[in-house]
Amino acid sequence: NGEEQNGGEGERRTPWWYVWGEEREGGDPEDEGRGAVLFVYVWTLVAIAGLLYLGNSTGMATNKLEGLRWACIGFANYCLVIMVLLVGLEAVEVEGRALEEDGFYGQTAVLLMLTCFFGVIQSIIFISWTGKRIANNTAAATEKSDGYVNVGYVGPRV
Repeated sequence: NGEEQNGGEGERRTPWWYVWGEEREGGDPEDEGRGAVLFVYVWTLVAIAGLLYLGNSTGMATNKLEGLRWACIGFANYCLVIMVLLVGLEAVEVEGRALEEDGFYGQTAVLLMLTCFFGVIQSIIFISWTGKRIANNTAAATEKSDGYVNVGYVGPRV
């Protein structure tokens, strides 16, 4: 039912599995939003896994590189938005109880910030790599088509 009785006091609480939940009464204000940050971190890991799958299935096929390039652009954009939101919403604590308990790098928001930062760098590198690869293959295809001459063609006789 999602309600728990705490020692017969009749206190209603959100179930433990509810991501955005916190205790209804007496909830710690420092814990607010922790579940949402955890959800975004898990979603980011799923996006990275999807990008890795797309990259592995693409391989070196040049006709599929454009899709990989757009996926990297989308992922870099997603990571940049998450980093701006983390800074804007002040999700990273620099003082308080969470910092004393877990340390600076023990915070989920810091882990998410670092993951997104390296995701942006990785995406920029692969966007550059796929762009160069597409340009090289386009130039090579153009050279091959320019070098072909039909020698056996005889023009119309008048």
